[in-house]
Amino acid sequence: MLSQAMRLAPVDEEALTAAARRAPSPRARPDEVGSIPRPHQPLVGRECEMEAAASLILRPDVRMVTLTGPPGVGKTWLALAVAAQVSAEFPDGLFFVDMSRLAGPELVVSAICRQLEVREAAHRTLEEVLARHLTDRRLLLLLDNFEHVLPAAPAVSRMLANSDSVHVLTTSRAPLHVLWEHQIVVRPLAVEAATTLFVQRVCAGGAQCGSDQEEQEAIARICRRLDCLPLALILAAPWLRIMAPHDLFDRLEPRLPMLGRGGGDLPARQRTMLAASSGVTSCCPKRSGRS
Repeated sequence: MLSQAMRLAPVDEEALTAAARRAPSPRARPDEVGSIPRPHQPLVGRECEMEAAASLILRPDVRMVTLTGPPGVGKTWLALAVAAQVSAEFPDGLFFVDMSRLAGPELVVSAICRQLEVREAAHRTLEEVLARHLTDRRLLLLLDNFEHVLPAAPAVSRMLANSDSVHVLTTSRAPLHVLWEHQIVVRPLAVEAATTLFVQRVCAGGAQCGSDQEEQEAIARICRRLDCLPLALILAAPWLRIMAPHDLFDRLEPRLPMLGRGGGDLPARQRTMLAASSGVTSCCPKRSGRS
C-alpha cells in the first residue's frame, strides 16, 4: 500500500481513508429505453478526444469506435462523456455493459441481451435472437473494459454485420482487431490539464493548494511523477488533506504503479492503481535513510 511506503502513522492513514471516500458516488441515469452511468465528474483536457470520438461514432459508415490506452488514463470517463454528448442521435437508447464483471468471453452476448432485455427463443441461438431484436433499431452500445473478453470480438462483429443502425463504443487496453473498428488512442493528460484536474480534486476534498508559485511547481512535479494519469491524480489528491504538496512529492516513488485506498464509490478495479493495472506488482519500496 502507498500508506506503508509513506510510513504514515495509523491515525493519519485513517484520516486519508475517510477523506478519499467523501466523493459523491456515480448513479445510473435512467433513459426511456436504456441507461448509461452518469459521469461523476467533468472531463478535463479531453476536448480533442471528445470531438474526434463523437464525430466518428455519428458517421453512418463507422459502426465501432474503440478507445484504447493504459490503465487509469480515463477511457471509461471519456466514453461516458461521448455517449452523453451523442445521445440525442440514438432514439432507441444508449446501453452500457461492463465487461470486467463477466466471468469469460462466452458470456458477452448474453450480457448484451440482458441489458437490452432480449430473451431467449426456442429453436434460435442467442445471437440470432439478438440480431432480430436489433433490426431497424438505432442505438448505441457502450462496451466497457473489453480487454477482459477480447476473444468475444468476433461475436460483436457478427452483431454489427446483422444490423444496420447499431453503433458500438468500446473501451479497451488493446484493440479488438475487427474490420469494423476505428481506434482512438487515449493518452495521459498534458501537464497543464493534469494540474487542473489535481487541484479540482484537492479542492473537492476540502483542502486548498496552489496558492503560491512553490506549491504550483510541486503540484506539477507530482503530476509528472504520476505520469499525468487521471486515476492516479484522483487517488493522490486526498493526501493533501494531511500534507503539503512538496511532502507528497518527496514520498512518491518514481513511476508508482499504485495508490492505495481510493474512493469507496469507485469501482473496485479503480480504487488502487494496482487494481487498475490488473496485478502489476508494487515497485515502491520504502526509501532508505528516511525516518
